[in-house]
Amino acid sequence: DSGKHLRGDTLKIVFDFLASATKSILIEQQYIRSEHEEVEKLLNGIKTARDKNPDLDVRIILGKLFGGKEYAKERKNIANLKKAFGLTLGENIRYIDVRRFVHCHNKLIVVDGEAALVSSQNWSRTGIGTNREAGVLIRFPEIAHYYTDIFESDWSTASKTIPKPKKAETITPEALAKGNFVEVRAADYQEV
Repeated sequence: DSGKHLRGDTLKIVFDFLASATKSILIEQQYIRSEHEEVEKLLNGIKTARDKNPDLDVRIILGKLFGGKEYAKERKNIANLKKAFGLTLGENIRYIDVRRFVHCHNKLIVVDGEAALVSSQNWSRTGIGTNREAGVLIRFPEIAHYYTDIFESDWSTASKTIPKPKKAETITPEALAKGNFVEVRAADYQEV
């Protein structure tokens, strides 16, 4: 199947892009599902670069959690990122400042301040393995610097702890299935 072949090529391109880093890897993602095999392959690209360059600056900004049950899962995810890949909360991983943004919906990787990958691809089994996604790898330092400035602005206000979702702000499938009314913020659904 040609779709499977193209996904494999894309995975290799992103892995190689990450593994090529000598100075820095800056990432913004809605989430990273580190326990998914496909995502582990990308994270191994980061690990490969760090093994060659122990002082590599690796920083990741993730989005907010939408449900109370996600908090426990995210704690396990962060523990796995630390154990398997040496990425620690606060130093390497932070969460978008939801006072500034509703979502961290962008999918961005900047390597060495020289190249940027801007895509629609979430770091999940489906985002990497089965969805049709689109992305552009731009090897142009001025554009990489533009995205680096955005990243640095987001990093400066990002949370160094896993933000706990407030119960009143989350919508659970269970609440909707029971026919209950759920308070929502219009911003959560605006231009997403």
